[in-house]
Amino acid sequence: MNDVDGQKNNLVTGDQLAKTGTVEGVMKYKIPLISLVVVSLMAVASWAVYTSYSEKENNRLGRIVYEFKSDYFKKLQEDKMSAGEFVGQFKKLVGETGKFTGLVSLNIGASDYLIKKNHLDEAKELLEIGSEKFSSDNPYVNWFISTRLATVYEDLKQEKKAIEVLEKLNSSSVKLMEWKLYLDLGRLYLKTGNKDKARSNFKYVVDNYSELDFSKIARIYLGRIDKR
Repeated sequence: MNDVDGQKNNLVTGDQLAKTGTVEGVMKYKIPLISLVVVSLMAVASWAVYTSYSEKENNRLGRIVYEFKSDYFKKLQEDKMSAGEFVGQFKKLVGETGKFTGLVSLNIGASDYLIKKNHLDEAKELLEIGSEKFSSDNPYVNWFISTRLATVYEDLKQEKKAIEVLEKLNSSSVKLMEWKLYLDLGRLYLKTGNKDKARSNFKYVVDNYSELDFSKIARIYLGRIDKR
C-alpha cells in the first residue's frame, strides 16, 4: 500500500467538503497534528535504538524526563503552572539532557497541548527547540516537528517563516502526505501575494493527486487565482 492509499481514510470527502461551505474551513483541520501518530512513535522508537548513549546513561536521562513529565507537564495540564513557566523549565531540561532522544515525544506532546490551549507563542518556542535539537538527526522526527511549526507560524501570521519551514521539508527524503504539503505551500504563497508560486503548488496537487478529494480544493484555489 502506498502513502496515498494509506491516507485515504483520513481525507475529507466531497460531501464533507460541500458541507463546510468554504475551502478555508476544510484546510483548518490541520491534519498533520493528529495523523500518522503510530508512524511517529515507531520512527522515534527506532531512532532511540541507535542512540550513542550507554544503557546506564540512557536510563539516567530517561528517569529525568519521566520525572519532568510527572511533575511539570502534569502541573501544566492541571493549570498549576503557566505556559511560560513550563517553557522555562523545559529549557532547563534540555540543558541537562542535551539531544537525548527520549525528549522528542515530550517535545511534540507538550507542543500539541499548548497549541490546543492556544498558547501559540509558547508552542512555537518548544517546537523551535525541537527543530534545533532533533530535526537534523532523523527525517521522520523532522517531519512531525516541522509540520507543527509551520502550522503555528501560520496561526501567528508569520507566513514567510511557515513557507521557509515547508520548503525545507519539501526537500527532505521523507515524503509523507505530500499533497498536503503542496496545498499548504500554495495557500501560504497566495497569502503573501506570490501568485506564480501558489499556482505551481496547486497545479502539482491537481496533476499528481487528481484521485484525492483534496485536489478539488487545489482546483478551487486555481480558479480564484485565474479570476484575479
